Amino acid sequence: MKNVINANFVIGVNKSVSGTLELGSNNFKCWSTDYFHVQSHSDIYGTTHKGQPISLLNCLSFKETQHFGGKTRNCSCDLFSHTMLLGDKHIKPDEDLFDSISLVVKNPLKLFQDVKSFGYIQFPKEGLIEALNEEEFTPHFDINKRPSIAYFNGDFEVFSQNTKLGKITASHCYSSGIWGNAEGVQLKNKILITIDFNNPIKIEEAFDRANLLTLFLRFISGHGLFFSDIELKMSGEEHFNYKVHHDYRNWGEEVDETYHSDPLINVCSDSFGTILKNWFDKEDRKNVRHCFYNTFFSNTYSSDRLISSANMFDIFPNSPENLKKELSEEAVAQIESLKLQIKSDFKTFPDLKSSLLQSVSFLSRKSLKDRILERFEIIEPKLVGHTLSSVNFKFIIKYGIKCRNYFVHGSIDKALPPDQCFKFQSLFINTFEYIYAYSELIECGWNPSDDTVMTNYHRIRSNEREIEFGDKQLTEIVAGNIK
Repeated sequence: MKNVINANFVIGVNKSVSGTLELGSNNFKCWSTDYFHVQSHSDIYGTTHKGQPISLLNCLSFKETQHFGGKTRNCSCDLFSHTMLLGDKHIKPDEDLFDSISLVVKNPLKLFQDVKSFGYIQFPKEGLIEALNEEEFTPHFDINKRPSIAYFNGDFEVFSQNTKLGKITASHCYSSGIWGNAEGVQLKNKILITIDFNNPIKIEEAFDRANLLTLFLRFISGHGLFFSDIELKMSGEEHFNYKVHHDYRNWGEEVDETYHSDPLINVCSDSFGTILKNWFDKEDRKNVRHCFYNTFFSNTYSSDRLISSANMFDIFPNSPENLKKELSEEAVAQIESLKLQIKSDFKTFPDLKSSLLQSVSFLSRKSLKDRILERFEIIEPKLVGHTLSSVNFKFIIKYGIKCRNYFVHGSIDKALPPDQCFKFQSLFINTFEYIYAYSELIECGWNPSDDTVMTNYHRIRSNEREIEFGDKQLTEIVAGNIK
């Protein structure tokens, strides 16, 4: 795509609005000698100067002005669209259906570290040399000169799995020159992620599904993975011919290439397809996962992040029955008796009665601590023999919730005063994120021992060291404060 896109648009009754979009901008600079007004959240269509249809969806305008000079009038504005597409025709978001969406993985080494389809043969065997010498267009190879061979073995597919989002495929898309030259030879590759939907869907749903997938892959990669070059294939067509110039979703951001990050899971393994399928089978967890991504992708530790990392366990989907505590019949009877007494004694104080009844209802419901401990019980068996097996997670959870309560309600615990809440907030955030991430993946069929850990560059892996160290510090501080 060139540095500048020039186009003509129809805005309202004005069919001659000109616009220019510069590289790196999402705003068209628009102008016309006739009056025009952009209705908020409208869809606007036009044609580029090359004759290609352009669709601007969900538009807003800024800096609308009118200038009068003599008998002429000039109108202008900055036109922002939440989604901009170039393709064979204009896109009607409420009508058009799509079969597939594709995205290019940027920084693919952050996720695909076990790809064996490309490589070099530094010391080819004699049989291979003889076979190459029989090829019609290759030069003569002499094994004594130690020739080197670059190769792609033809395995285009990295993984493919049917899921509720559709069929998800990661594949190689390589290019090469026809001939080598004095600068050598090249085998360039990019990895393409494609979702083929089970049934044709509208464009917003296509974006939503693709975004769910990229969030999961960014979480697995740890840091630095992002996506670009999004294309769509309209239902009934053979090729991807709708290119997305920009849209409002977060597809990740480029980071310094020197930043290390190891994927949490080997996506080239045979087991990854099952994990991928199971992850998206759990459709009811979409909201809590968005909450997790919001905290996990944050680069700063703060009280807001701590509150979010704790609260995501409260919004974790559960049936009404599973939200209730297991109480004895006697305890249930006492609670019901207490409710009746409150209704009788405070019937002339409706506000107090309502507050008291609400407080009593919490006695029979699982607390935030209960819900976090439920998730911890999923990962606890996997910690046997691990350095974290000696960590008192229940102790960290207990004071993590006290810290969260201070930031939410202002309630102070003498064992963990406010200054210590700020000191240990990173420990509590790391612990909550660790429990959530591991418990979710384990439920989807992941066994952490299946993936060899060469380094601890992934944030979840690096949290293990911080949790182990923080547990000792927190124990000392709390013990000193309650003497």
